[in-house]
Amino acid sequence: MSLLRKTKTYLLGSMEYGADNRSWREYVTEELKKIGVVRFDPYNHPFVRQIDEGQQVKLQQLRDSGDLDDLEERMKDIRRYDLSAVDRSDFIICMIDPETPTYGTIDELVMAESLNRPIFMCVKGGKRKAPLWLYSLVSHKYMYDNIEDVVDVIRLIDQGVVEMNSKRWKLMKPEYR
Repeated sequence: MSLLRKTKTYLLGSMEYGADNRSWREYVTEELKKIGVVRFDPYNHPFVRQIDEGQQVKLQQLRDSGDLDDLEERMKDIRRYDLSAVDRSDFIICMIDPETPTYGTIDELVMAESLNRPIFMCVKGGKRKAPLWLYSLVSHKYMYDNIEDVVDVIRLIDQGVVEMNSKRWKLMKPEYR
């Protein structure tokens, strides 16, 4: 059926802290490529002018050295691009590790929720470990215990087996995507 072909998703999650910030994104990218979903990954932004957000070391050096004016400008650019990717997405996939600070991710989640985008959230350790505040942003029905479950439900939506929540999904007709 391929309902989600040529739709766009943004992959939200921690980048500053934690060792496993890329592997889940790589898995989702490979799996959703098979059904034709365009993935926006902050490690590889789709914009003509690239913001190399992956250079955490440089950003940390600016912070540590006290070059806060340069750091502030770079981070404002990164934030603008990230929020633009949220705005251009048809749905959001988010990875939350309750033990890892994710200030940018929360900012992006708030925007996605205010835009009424469908949000699929994977919570490390299971959805019962999700910080309480997140239950105000994302329905527990769209929180998952592992990233494989997120990908599986998106596949089922694509196939028409699981119905889209009409209050959140606002897909353009395929010829307009």
